[in-house]
Amino acid sequence: MKNDTALRLAPDVLLEHRAWMGALARSRVRDDHTAEDLAQDSAVRALESMPADTRSPRAWLGTVLRNRFRDHVRTRDRRAAR
Repeated sequence: MKNDTALRLAPDVLLEHRAWMGALARSRVRDDHTAEDLAQDSAVRALESMPADTRSPRAWLGTVLRNRFRDHVRTRDRRAAR
């Protein structure tokens, strides 16, 4: 039951922090299109694994976004090396 509640609350939490996540993504990649992709991908990941008890949703969402950014950099670097 706790996981069902978390899933219902996640979209509301994401909507509250959407602009902030977009700004954080833009500060990382400096390209609006890539930043939008990064923010959307982070939102999907957050919806898939939103914890039931998050005291600071912004800190948790920031961690998700920074992890997605690291994955983006790794992928970009691997492609450049090939």
